[in-house]
Amino acid sequence: MYSIQKSIALLFFFLLVTGCNQKPKSYNDCILKYLKKGMNKTATAAVINACREKFPKKNSSSSNNEYKSSLVNLTQQQLSKLDGRAGLSYGNTYGGKIYNGNDNITITKLEIQVTTTIGGKKSSKLYTTDTFIEPKKTESFYVDIITGDKGSDYSWNIAGAKGKSY
Repeated sequence: MYSIQKSIALLFFFLLVTGCNQKPKSYNDCILKYLKKGMNKTATAAVINACREKFPKKNSSSSNNEYKSSLVNLTQQQLSKLDGRAGLSYGNTYGGKIYNGNDNITITKLEIQVTTTIGGKKSSKLYTTDTFIEPKKTESFYVDIITGDKGSDYSWNIAGAKGKSY
């Protein structure tokens, strides 16, 4: 079902891009023209990827570089601007919401450390999930974890993140 939605969103976007008379002249124009409030994550990712394909990043030595495209590991200061709440939601799915308090970084990957406490014994594991959290926005995240025995307690923290700086 997910790939069908993604395919439909991508097809819809490409039809919009190829069918319009007023074509965007830059990556930023493309994003502003086609990225709309309320779009789901699949459609948003399709727009971003299509705009980037249509307007490839400029050489980093260029003085007109529109943005820094490579993923970077967030610094401790940038990580400190991520905040959220999470818990075991159902089955082995652990998730919640994260707020990105950074001004110019879109979070694209989260590394979550989940600690399971069973009878006083703690066990921690790292889980990574793809995400798309724009600056000053809140988004949901979910990871499938290895659950403990019934009655186990869970805690979590953001162990790391990657993002794109604009």
